Amino acid sequence: MLVRRPVRAFLGLAVSVMLLSACQQPTKAGDATAEAVEIQEIPKPSEYMDTNLPENAPTYLVGTMGSYAPMEFRDEYGQSIGFDMDIIYAIAARQKFHINVLTHPWDGMLHTLNTGERDIIISSVNLTPEREEVYQFSQPYFALQDVLLVKTTNDKIHSFEDLVANKSKVSTLKGSAQQTNIMQLGVTENNVIPSDSQFIALKAMFADASDAVVGEGPVMDYYALSYPEVPTKRLVLPEAPTQYFGIAVKKGNYELRDKLNAGLKQIHEEGIYDRIYFKWFHKPVPKDFLPWANG
Repeated sequence: MLVRRPVRAFLGLAVSVMLLSACQQPTKAGDATAEAVEIQEIPKPSEYMDTNLPENAPTYLVGTMGSYAPMEFRDEYGQSIGFDMDIIYAIAARQKFHINVLTHPWDGMLHTLNTGERDIIISSVNLTPEREEVYQFSQPYFALQDVLLVKTTNDKIHSFEDLVANKSKVSTLKGSAQQTNIMQLGVTENNVIPSDSQFIALKAMFADASDAVVGEGPVMDYYALSYPEVPTKRLVLPEAPTQYFGIAVKKGNYELRDKLNAGLKQIHEEGIYDRIYFKWFHKPVPKDFLPWANG
């Protein structure tokens, strides 16, 4: 994609006259009146995006939160990038379909599948029995555990049990599985601070509006590395089970689900999945990370 960015702006007819004059006469070196126009190429949102797909290939509307680095977030041009975006663009390239990525707040995003506003949701969606009753999911494409981040200067919290005993405030992504988990583990509702994004939840802890922030391990690790000026300690939730992310489609849309599964298998077999993982997490894919890939 190309955008024109004038170095100097002119108004109305003056612009047209000057540009016409510039086209008709050679520009002298050092001429201060010459109009310079910089042509800047906007990079693709993913190196795995296939720009050569046929125009008549199907197009799907993809929903994502766009504020959950490194899984999905926006670049300087407002495009959604990240691990999830590389995965869905790579799948689309292998399965020969176009995607149009649209952002949406986490709360209510899955429901857009039922209203027809979105065809696919890829936004770090935890696979849960409750969600699988309402939506159709791909095979898991990511595994993780939930963790807490606490400032290292907080000498009252050294474990999750300390957090519950001290009736500490915990910020979390509104409507997330993590919000449900901490409440089931003893954090009372009035000590939960729901936020519209994981980054806002993190900022609440930075500003001491909460004592801790809960989130998914890889995302919390990314934030801890990104903000070394606020040293934090990492606490794993008690008996934290391994959880999985899946790509969601409308319940009963087996055709689209099967495309996603086939594409996921292709990018895994071709080594593309491993390259995407290393790009965002700077380490190899852990052993037995994707249960379906072991067979």
